[in-house]
Amino acid sequence: MHSWMHAIRQIGAPGSSNVAVASTPCQRLHAIASCCVQQHWWGAGLGEAGCHAFGRIAEAKASHANFRPLHNVLLGGNDIGDECMSVIARLAARGLFKELRALGLSRNKISDAGCLVLAKSLGAGSMPNLRDLFLSANRRLGDACFGALGGAL
Repeated sequence: MHSWMHAIRQIGAPGSSNVAVASTPCQRLHAIASCCVQQHWWGAGLGEAGCHAFGRIAEAKASHANFRPLHNVLLGGNDIGDECMSVIARLAARGLFKELRALGLSRNKISDAGCLVLAKSLGAGSMPNLRDLFLSANRRLGDACFGALGGAL
């Protein structure tokens, strides 16, 4: 198990304290999910497990009074795929992305199936302020993805 995965489990555990100084990716996941409107994770190596952890932490923190809706979520180069698109759609459906302006998903392993989940979420209006969607260098994307996105936007 990656050390950051262990720390995410510890951080996300009931009764865990907030991390004031965030030095590892998992500590930054926790700290950013609780306080910041920008999440820049380019090349952090999160993978699907890290994306799921981010989703759980963001959902838990969204119920706190000091939570601010996210404006930028940049997850490029993280080996995330279709599972993470389901996490993103779930977060969007729960209102966490209502202020989202930029969603960076380039250089990952997203296929048409994950893109269709994302397009459905966009079509439902769960990201009304989204202006920038980055999907370049996802080699599994094809015409079905871009047709669905065109219909959703």
